[in-house]
Amino acid sequence: MKKVLLLFPNNYTLLDNFKNILEILGYELKHIDFNSLLSNSDKTLNKYLFKLPQKYKWKRIEQINNKVNQKYIEIFDDFKPDIVLTYNEQKLTKKTVQYFNSKAHTIFFLGDYPLFIHNRPDNLAAILEGKTILSPDSYWMEQMKIMGARNVHYFIPGFSEKLNYKINVSEDDINEWGSDIVFIGRQYHDTWGYKRAMFLDAFKDFNLKIYGDKSWYKWFNYFPELEQYFTLNKSYLPFETVNIIMNASKIYPIDANPGVINGLHVRIFDCIGSGILPLIEYRKDIDLVFKDVEIPFIKDFNNIQKLTKFWIKNDSLRINKNEELRQYIGETFSPDKLANQINALL
Repeated sequence: MKKVLLLFPNNYTLLDNFKNILEILGYELKHIDFNSLLSNSDKTLNKYLFKLPQKYKWKRIEQINNKVNQKYIEIFDDFKPDIVLTYNEQKLTKKTVQYFNSKAHTIFFLGDYPLFIHNRPDNLAAILEGKTILSPDSYWMEQMKIMGARNVHYFIPGFSEKLNYKINVSEDDINEWGSDIVFIGRQYHDTWGYKRAMFLDAFKDFNLKIYGDKSWYKWFNYFPELEQYFTLNKSYLPFETVNIIMNASKIYPIDANPGVINGLHVRIFDCIGSGILPLIEYRKDIDLVFKDVEIPFIKDFNNIQKLTKFWIKNDSLRINKNEELRQYIGETFSPDKLANQINALL
């Protein structure tokens, strides 16, 4: 049986998407999250690297990366995979990818634009060594080709039917988790954070719930009315809880990460799988991915309230739209079709 080594974060639904696809192809899978290879002190240091002075930062980054890559090679030599599939670069160095390439087929899935990934100086060098690059953003795809990558393909991973699915929520679940508008996500320390807070501030006149990390508190100085809707997550919400929250709520607003130029946030597909209507900030690839079905989108933040009122008020229309989107994505980007797409690239 052929083998795939998956280098993916534990807390991303995308991991399950790719597991489903590869299991259809009959591969034996082994998954590694680089955080499991770090000591507690290195985990803490890695989390706060951006706060270190420059003269210390890069030295410490190199030390942590070397530890991770040494363990990657040990795992690779022991498991002997035919494919190494990586989300972004997961701290891989160019040298390690070259070693993988001598014995396996390396594939990178770009979850973030490589030029916008901070504190990882080797990321672009590592990714450009990949034998295959999968991109969910038409702009990233073209940019990677400009920089010399040859085997770059547009790829939308759909949603995980194991993690994002429709359920009949109980009255207790609705009372605890239900809302008209729900948002689950961390905040950023720079102007990306301001943009996210400004986006959600447009929903403050509705029944809104925000679940996030401590970084949100900084932005309540600018948007104080948001704080009353905020719940601090002391750790990542379990996938099962997130699915219940989505099923118990009506609309999920999705702002576009500034590093996503034309592409679509993966949360859009999670929402569609869980039967909640995503109300999304416009990006050009909407016209590509949703070419045969309409999805509500935002081109002007000033129109958010009007658009939101429409979809909250019209329950039957919203429910029907949810089902239409779920059926469309479930068929267009089914695990079987995605498996065939990947198999054709190998």
